[in-house]
Amino acid sequence: MASFTMPEFYVPHPARMNPHLERARAHSTQWARDMGMLDTGVWTDEILAGDDYGHMCAWTHPDAPAEILDLITDWYVWVFYFDDEFFAEFKQSKDVAGAKAYLDRLPAFMPLNGTDPWPEPRNPTERGLVDLWQRTIPLMSQDWRRRFTTSTHNLLLECMWEIKNIESGTVANPIEYIEMRRKVGGAPWSANLVEVSESAEVPASVAGTRPLRVLSDTFSDAIHLRNDIFSYEREVLREGENSNGVLVFEKFFGHDTQTAVEAVNTLLTSRLHQFENTVFTELPQLFAENALTPDDQARVLKYVKGLQDWQSGGHEWHLHAGRYTKSDHSGVDGGAGNSAFFRTILRGPTGLGTSAAWLGGPVIEIPSFDMPFSARLSPHVDRVRQHTRTWVRDMGMLGGVPWTEAFYDTADYGGFGPLTHPTASLEDLKHINDWHAWGFFVSDAFRDGFLRPRDVVGGKAFVAALKSVLNGSAPSPNPAERGLADLVSRSTLDDEDREHLTEFFDALLWEAHNTAQGRVPDPIDLVEMRRRSIAAELSAKLARKSVGADLPAELLRNSTMRALVDSFGDVPALRQEIVGFDHAYATGASTTSAVLAVRQFFDCDLPQAVSVVADLISARLRQIGSIIGELPSLADEYGLDAEAKAGLHRYVEALKSWLAGEVLWTQRTGRYSRSPVPTRKSFHAPSGLGTQSLHVRPQGRGRVAVR
Repeated sequence: MASFTMPEFYVPHPARMNPHLERARAHSTQWARDMGMLDTGVWTDEILAGDDYGHMCAWTHPDAPAEILDLITDWYVWVFYFDDEFFAEFKQSKDVAGAKAYLDRLPAFMPLNGTDPWPEPRNPTERGLVDLWQRTIPLMSQDWRRRFTTSTHNLLLECMWEIKNIESGTVANPIEYIEMRRKVGGAPWSANLVEVSESAEVPASVAGTRPLRVLSDTFSDAIHLRNDIFSYEREVLREGENSNGVLVFEKFFGHDTQTAVEAVNTLLTSRLHQFENTVFTELPQLFAENALTPDDQARVLKYVKGLQDWQSGGHEWHLHAGRYTKSDHSGVDGGAGNSAFFRTILRGPTGLGTSAAWLGGPVIEIPSFDMPFSARLSPHVDRVRQHTRTWVRDMGMLGGVPWTEAFYDTADYGGFGPLTHPTASLEDLKHINDWHAWGFFVSDAFRDGFLRPRDVVGGKAFVAALKSVLNGSAPSPNPAERGLADLVSRSTLDDEDREHLTEFFDALLWEAHNTAQGRVPDPIDLVEMRRRSIAAELSAKLARKSVGADLPAELLRNSTMRALVDSFGDVPALRQEIVGFDHAYATGASTTSAVLAVRQFFDCDLPQAVSVVADLISARLRQIGSIIGELPSLADEYGLDAEAKAGLHRYVEALKSWLAGEVLWTQRTGRYSRSPVPTRKSFHAPSGLGTQSLHVRPQGRGRVAVR
């Protein structure tokens, strides 16, 4: 008996069948046999025939020519065989080491130029990859090859993410789940193959733009969520996997299985609506802004049509594929499911002009944040406070809008650096704190000057002026420009620093566009942009420099180190989203909120949304701990000497101190108060030399645990 009844799905485009189905079926069966996929015990002829990947590809690529459909079908035979072989060899036994060794070999079989030598294939997965890559690369450009190898690499990483979750018994946080599925799920890979099947390679000039990313993200979300519904019994109940959206909804929102399935389907529907909205409202502007030729525009639109065909054909295949229909689900409906179109995602008003309805409304209970690192206070705190106050006054930041003298003292921007960089020298700390104070001023000035009045045009001019100053232009009397010019003159900025600052400016405009339109963004997009809006990359670099950690550039570019910086940035960014929620909505400052994004995206209530964001913060802290545990072996892998290893240790300790200090500063600052006369809790420099550890226990609403 099935554990749930299938929901009514929204399928806006009719599915069509490719006329070359029988040829693709016969070809892919013979190809699988030639690659040895029917000789390992993973698949039998009956299993391959029952899954019928030729049928799937004929549905999902209805307009592909016969030879191209053969190629596409072989790619899907390969990826499903790989998934089943990986499950049999490594997931069942939770063999992390063996899985890593297996996966590490596969990228070598996809050289970008197609001529570099590759290892001798050892198994059907490797043999199939060699054959497929050699047949595909003559059809596509170097840009597409890079994008496809990245998608394939990410797809392989999903396997490690899933096996580690199974090993630890972890069910991912909802945001983390959608984020990881986008990064490492198969749908971005499928979108790349649509370019092949449609002979419609996306122009390199727009492939990385936001509208194309939104199309890829919504396409991916819909595919993955649909698959999660159809594969729930196979993956969760029979195979014991825990990377499934239905299971995530059961765990984090307390739903029974049927309710979780309906919730996942509602989210799936909203993703399809977003896809359609992007096609009709953003692509025309994209074409105009990038001056795409008619031929390039036609290629993009043909690609979009291919994605739509994939969605409809993929749904049709799921209804009949033996891979997912071994249980007799009642209520399966392959129709358009039009009633789902009218489901409301956000409980409350949305859209243009409705943000005012929130003013003074939602008030949240701030959870206690358990910070595993100790906060310390620099002995230079009083001198740095004095210096920073003088500097912001000299730059013209003090005494007007947004910083009155009283508000500045209440917020205590001068105390931020002494908590986040407790071991820095006095001179370094003055310089670091000026950067942080300037960043706070720009954020506050942009909020009051452009977000609250919904002035996108003015915001664009403000950002353009800052970018000009960053590139060497003389500043106007504007305090933000004067402060930036002064900091640039006192700093040694490289191209990477300028890129991070530019991302910070662009994140301000992103929020301005969202707020002006009354739009609550996608939570995964919000998490990524919030890292930029708090200049997390720059903060990590300042922390590294403050402790003299001179580390090799290739080490810092390593994916493990990149994950460390991303997690480091997410912790304060997301905490500020919770701590500042009441303040933002009491003042009508912004509609861009992680709490509201979760509430809308997952169709949950406000306390549940806060809980999900808080849980993600805890997940990021756990990830930081896990990454720190991997660093000794990473240091050995990169051949670091004793001095470099000591620098790496100091860098990690600096990030930990930054996170703990920021928690304590946020608890004590008056920056986020709803009160018209906010106050702050003071702290003072310790007597004697050195730093002092500060231990704060949670004491009810809004308190933060620091140990």
